[in-house]
Amino acid sequence: MTGILCNFTLWTLVAWGFTLSMLIALSRENQPVTLEDWIRAYTNGQTLETFTLDRLGVLFRFGLATYDNDRVIITAKVGFLVAQMTRLLRLFFGLKQ
Repeated sequence: MTGILCNFTLWTLVAWGFTLSMLIALSRENQPVTLEDWIRAYTNGQTLETFTLDRLGVLFRFGLATYDNDRVIITAKVGFLVAQMTRLLRLFFGLKQ
């Protein structure tokens, strides 16, 4: 039972995290919206660039990526390992890459 719960937790993080957040943002609008309006609803009034930079900040804080000379670089050990593990989990759960 513990294994099932652990697998389910990993699967939901890999597959549903952002997807369901996007759906919830759309449901709050109660009407069809343009792509730009949906981005503002999803990012709480911010731009998609602001959201992307926020997500990059998470990668930087966890040591999965670094920033050097205006370029984002995956870290050789931790970032690469997490990326490979995520690919394997997606393959294991039958999710598209």
